[in-house]
Amino acid sequence: MLILQIKSVSLRLETKPLVKRLTKVGKRIGLLRRLRRFLTSHSANVIYLSMIRPTLEYCSGVWGCCGEVNSNKLETLQRRAGRIVIRTCNSNLAMEALKWEDLKTRRNDNIAKLVKKCIKGHCPQFFKNYFTYNRTVSGRSTRQCNKLHPPSVRTEVAKRTFYYHAWLCHFQ
Repeated sequence: MLILQIKSVSLRLETKPLVKRLTKVGKRIGLLRRLRRFLTSHSANVIYLSMIRPTLEYCSGVWGCCGEVNSNKLETLQRRAGRIVIRTCNSNLAMEALKWEDLKTRRNDNIAKLVKKCIKGHCPQFFKNYFTYNRTVSGRSTRQCNKLHPPSVRTEVAKRTFYYHAWLCHFQ
């Protein structure tokens, strides 16, 4: 369960309950493992892409800054599914053969897409004015005026917020 608490301007995300919920994906991967002997590689890949990966990526645009430990747990689940689909013991070989991107790359791409939607105004009301351009802050016409205004962060905790992480993903 994703818990959002909106307090004036801040957005606090508790990702542990969400990651615990997502680790239940292991049950689906176990089901895929038990069914695998009756499936072709293509069918197993389609089952993963349609039933398991969407669960891993649900709301990843918002909770994408979940931390390295939780991110590694999710990545381990994907690698385990890849080994089952290809029927190999080497997860790197499975990821290359299936041409799956790692979940962190996919999360960052989703966050960059969400930022673009926020800039264009195609997002929920809460996010409409979340990101501002340098030109609205300074009022001057400079070379940097068409870039997003960087968030001011002073602590490591602030660097783990969606606002800061989304700003970084937008420029990658």
